[in-house]
Amino acid sequence: PLTTSKSMCEGCSSLVSLPDDFDFEHTTNAASMFRNSGLRQLGDLNMPLVANADYMFNYCQINTIGDIIAPVATTAYEIFWTDYIVTVGDIYMPQASTGYFFDNSYNLTTCGKLTFKDYSSANFYGTNNLENFGGMAGLAVSFDFSAMTKLTKQSLINIMNEAATVT
Repeated sequence: PLTTSKSMCEGCSSLVSLPDDFDFEHTTNAASMFRNSGLRQLGDLNMPLVANADYMFNYCQINTIGDIIAPVATTAYEIFWTDYIVTVGDIYMPQASTGYFFDNSYNLTTCGKLTFKDYSSANFYGTNNLENFGGMAGLAVSFDFSAMTKLTKQSLINIMNEAATVT
């Protein structure tokens, strides 16, 4: 089984897709896995053992990805530093510290529910076109949504429904 995919397809500009049955279930390191690659779309990505997901799709040409499930990932910095991503499903990384997650993802219009250890407004720098958003599970910090002027009413409801109760 594939146990590390660190930089596995980094710089592979001619890579546009992966087989549907590509298995990441034994992978522990996915850092820079598709960085600067030509990958265009990907279905659900189940990575139950990945600890490091930093820069996974950084500068990648991917525009659509399904759910990302990485329950033990502890770092997820600059995963989508790209202006190609348009649609991403739910992202479940409850142990992950994040930073600049969707930085410069100007074309992002649809994002499912996010589940991270912590949240930062810097995760959404440059995502002004985000319309459909599933919210952020357990959001319990001050967060600035003012640049996200295209969020739908349902997206705002999702954000409020997912926010934690704080005192």
